[in-house]
Amino acid sequence: MIPSRYQEIETIYQSILDKKSRCITLLSSCHGEGTSSITLSLANRLIVNHHAVLVVDLNQSDRKRVAYFEELEQSYEPWCFSDISCQLNVYQRAGISYLSIKQLKNAELAREKKIFSEAIIRLLQEFDYILFDMSPATLINQANFPLHVLSETNQHTFVVVSLGKCDEESLHHTVKALNHAGLNDYETIVTQQYYSPLGPQLAKFVTTKLSRFPSVCSRLSRFIKRQTWLYHNH
Repeated sequence: MIPSRYQEIETIYQSILDKKSRCITLLSSCHGEGTSSITLSLANRLIVNHHAVLVVDLNQSDRKRVAYFEELEQSYEPWCFSDISCQLNVYQRAGISYLSIKQLKNAELAREKKIFSEAIIRLLQEFDYILFDMSPATLINQANFPLHVLSETNQHTFVVVSLGKCDEESLHHTVKALNHAGLNDYETIVTQQYYSPLGPQLAKFVTTKLSRFPSVCSRLSRFIKRQTWLYHNH
C-alpha cells in the first residue's frame, strides 16, 4: 500500500473531506492500473483518523486477487445484498473492513438499484465511509457490476489513469460510461508505475545534445546518475 501520509493519498483524502462524501467509487479503464492498491491505501488513511471504513470489492472481472485479503476470503460464507448476510460477512484485516464479491450469491439481485441502495443504507449505519473497488470500465461483460447501480448511493468518483498503460481511447470510453451511468462528478488520479523512468531519458538527452562539450556532459551525466529516484517508477 501507499503510505497514508503520501501527498497523493493526502490529496484524495482532503477532497473527500471537502465534499463530505461517504460513498466513494474508484475505478480505472484497464486492468493493472493500481485501483485496488489506491483503494486500500485510502482506506488506511481514513482509519488513521479513527474512521470506520468498509471496502466493497465489486470487481467481478477475472483478475489476480488482492493478496492482502486473499487468505481470509476462503473461510467466509456466501452473502447477498438483499439481506443482512452482507453485514455478517464483513471481515477485517489491519483495521480495514472488507466485503468480497468473490462470495456474492444472487448476483442478478445485486444489480437491482433498489436492493443495492437499501443494502448500502444499512451498511452506512455501521461505517463512516464505504469505498467501492470497481471493475475496469472498458471490460464490458455480463459478469461486471454495472455502474448505473451506484448512481443513487455514490457521492464521489475517482478514475485511476496509469501513464504508459491507459490510452486516450480507453479514457474516453471510461468517461462516456461514467456519464451514461449518471456519475458525472469525478476526479482523476494519475499514476506513473508504467511510465518510463526519467533518469535514462535525461542521460540520453545529455549525451546526445552535449556531445560537443565533453566536460559539461560528463559532469551532468554523473549528477543525473546520483539522483537514484530518477531511475525508478513512482
